[in-house]
Amino acid sequence: MESSVKNGVYYYKGLPDDLDKLTKYDAIKNIINPPLSDDQSIDLLKALCFKRFAACYATGLGKTYLAAAYVTALR
Repeated sequence: MESSVKNGVYYYKGLPDDLDKLTKYDAIKNIINPPLSDDQSIDLLKALCFKRFAACYATGLGKTYLAAAYVTALR
């Protein structure tokens, strides 16, 4: 998390920048069964942050799981 204080005002660079630096996030991994992979859990957090997403994984890497987790998280 990058931040700074200038003239008594706290400036935070932003959540999207912090999400780009993550390598895994275990807290949201078990939202569906089977659990999401590390990459999928980070992509789910980004999708929830931006309220939209386009999953462009190769065949068999869990686009449907990510979509199910997104809908579950929204509910």
